[in-house]
Amino acid sequence: AAYLGDGGSGNEISTLEYGRLSATDGLSSTVDAGLLASSHSATKLFIDARQSVGAVYRKTGGGRIYVFGGNLSSDIWQWDGYNWYLVPTSGTPPGPRNWMATAYDNRNERLYVHGGYTPLSMSNPYALDDLWQANFDASVVVWTNRTPDGGAGVVRPTARYNHAMAYDEYNNNLVLFGGAGDNATWVFSGGSGTWKKYDAGASTPRKRAEQMMTFYGSSTNTASRVLLYGGADGTTELNDLYAWMGDGGTWTSVTQTTTVDGGRYAGMLARKESDVNGSPFFLYGGLNQSGALPLDVHELTFTPPSTASWPQRLTTGMSSQRVNSAGAMDKLGKIVLFGGWQ
Repeated sequence: AAYLGDGGSGNEISTLEYGRLSATDGLSSTVDAGLLASSHSATKLFIDARQSVGAVYRKTGGGRIYVFGGNLSSDIWQWDGYNWYLVPTSGTPPGPRNWMATAYDNRNERLYVHGGYTPLSMSNPYALDDLWQANFDASVVVWTNRTPDGGAGVVRPTARYNHAMAYDEYNNNLVLFGGAGDNATWVFSGGSGTWKKYDAGASTPRKRAEQMMTFYGSSTNTASRVLLYGGADGTTELNDLYAWMGDGGTWTSVTQTTTVDGGRYAGMLARKESDVNGSPFFLYGGLNQSGALPLDVHELTFTPPSTASWPQRLTTGMSSQRVNSAGAMDKLGKIVLFGGWQ
């Protein structure tokens, strides 16, 4: 694994099997045609250290990992397995923020960013309730503000941060839960531009923040689910797992035949996109109930509708303990981890 530490927020890239860092700061390069629907130029750079980053995997365009924001940035970067590229965008981007939620819609080629918290350096920092969409289906990535207006009868999530989202490819909508808000479940339709609220019920996960969410299944798999794991409820780190039935609007508690010792929050749960159903998943980093920062890697194997196991795959994934890092699995099935806070 390649590693470059700085003792604080990290700008290192690490993989569990291979990796290489670019030392070509400031050089101009052309991104290969797979970056977007058509080729365009971007700048090859070395990304600065940051935490609270959103990371997503884009299946098309050669299978690349993209990161958004972190350390109050509003930029989008592409990692191609060897180098960073700053992706050019048009339109007004989201304002600077930390602790936002991100998700990628691989059916419609859209990156979503919701909420977060404005810079603490502001005289009156505050939580955000806006929703932004970056369209990747054109020659230039285009930002659009998808926040519904505040008119009478308009429903949308309250301002929040440290929440999580996942894109439900089967039901073709965005699912949001948790954070500094309520424990209702919110579902956004990109087509209509509207939110739907599902109030908390008996099977709904308790209020929490910094949990992890991901998607199991595909656009054609009727057993598809959005999965939610862990987080913290203000008292303890959680170790529970839930599956969201998007077509019925209900949560199901998943029986875990093996568990992750001590639970986790502010960790990374990476989906193996090369699998037809996006399973298994891999958990790394975060804090557990003892306040420790484990270095191990656990695999989540989910069996629909409501059974899962967490076999430990590595006792020491890498030498750097961290929270609020970002990560995803690349097209070769390798975990790519970026940044965070030591």
